[in-house]
Amino acid sequence: RQYGRHAGDEILQKIVKEIQANLRVKDTLSRWQDSTLSAILPMTSLSEAIQVLDKLRVDISRSKGFLQEDKSFIPSISIGCSRITIPKQPMDTYISQATEALTKAKKEGKNKLFIFGFYSG
Repeated sequence: RQYGRHAGDEILQKIVKEIQANLRVKDTLSRWQDSTLSAILPMTSLSEAIQVLDKLRVDISRSKGFLQEDKSFIPSISIGCSRITIPKQPMDTYISQATEALTKAKKEGKNKLFIFGFYSG
């Protein structure tokens, strides 16, 4: 079913509120592109990041009432993640890695979490 731009904006706003409610004070959330968000989770181990991101993914997929016009609508998100390694690379490298992981997550279907360097294919 097609909902239109207004519905997409409504969904995105509610997803942002859900994410903000689950992030820690030290984390940063920003809008990267049209419907793509970026979160920076400083001083976080890979296992902690996976826990935080997977909890967000599951919580959002279990949410109801995201759309006024269709209360049965169930949102889903795809997540791509990169981790800063030692020696550090330019920030563009990590953004490219996260974007690559996100692209793979979207290709696999809805509601997926991919970590750069930890997926097959």
